[in-house]
Amino acid sequence: MNDLAVIYAQQGDLPRAQEVWKKTLANFREIGNVEGVAAAYNNLGEVVLQMGNLSEAKLQLAQALPRYREVDDRDGMARVLADLGETYQQMGNLEKATGAYQQALGTAREIDDNSVSASALHGLGEVLTSQAGFTAARIAFQSALKLRNAAGEKQTAAETQVALAELAMEEGQLTEAETPLRQAEQAFHDEQQTDDEISAAAALAKSMLADGRVAEAQAKMDITTRLAEKSHSRAVRLKWGVAAGRVLFAAGKSVDARRELEKVLSEATQAGFVGYQFESRLALGEMVKTSGNVVTARVSLASLEKEARAKGFGLIARKAAAALKQT
Repeated sequence: MNDLAVIYAQQGDLPRAQEVWKKTLANFREIGNVEGVAAAYNNLGEVVLQMGNLSEAKLQLAQALPRYREVDDRDGMARVLADLGETYQQMGNLEKATGAYQQALGTAREIDDNSVSASALHGLGEVLTSQAGFTAARIAFQSALKLRNAAGEKQTAAETQVALAELAMEEGQLTEAETPLRQAEQAFHDEQQTDDEISAAAALAKSMLADGRVAEAQAKMDITTRLAEKSHSRAVRLKWGVAAGRVLFAAGKSVDARRELEKVLSEATQAGFVGYQFESRLALGEMVKTSGNVVTARVSLASLEKEARAKGFGLIARKAAAALKQT
């Protein structure tokens, strides 16, 4: 049952995976299997994290950690810590996220668990990217990719390739981004990893847009619209929504763009996804600036820069400051 739920989760059917893991938890409890109970809580924490219930994810993971400690399962402990790192990251607490990822990495290295080490390094790379620590982020991603390639983890290796490509875009290296993004998108499609395919497509559209290829970017988003609408992953939908809003605005569809970005902002705010709140606010602020409403744009972007900097989101703060100077 546990392995069946893993397959459902990988295919993007998160509600079905959640239901199976709930039954698995009950069965493990009935037979007194502490390690099984811990694993079920861990898996439930991961799936509700993907579904976008951050507080519930934190609660489930907190149930798993002491049980793994009880049976001295350090591999399980490392996995939970890595998941907590992602939870804190989405909540916008980058300091706690870094601490959890570092604990996961230290524990995983003690037992030579390269899979969890790679997961923690990937997470640290994402945090460092948000903080605008590009050099350190690249080192973390490259280390994660090396471990994942060595282990033959095609899916997770492709995820790190997407992260490296997005980092290259942030550094203005557009030519280095497109090929790995296309390769990753195809790999996800072939393996029926729908959510990862959507994420790669959104990143690819962003790359096209930065290169001035608006029509190509819009075509890419149009192709993945139906997939995105069916996704159970809140983070994937939010990422896709920000990209869609930017593409729509570039294509001259400002009303549709505003509607899409305001939808993202509302959902991200309600669910507590701080990074996507900032991403959608930045896109809206830049849109208002381009539309000529200078006063409103200045207020919006100045507020965003201050809040993002206070939260440690250096990359968003830098972008908001740059947009503010252009008003």
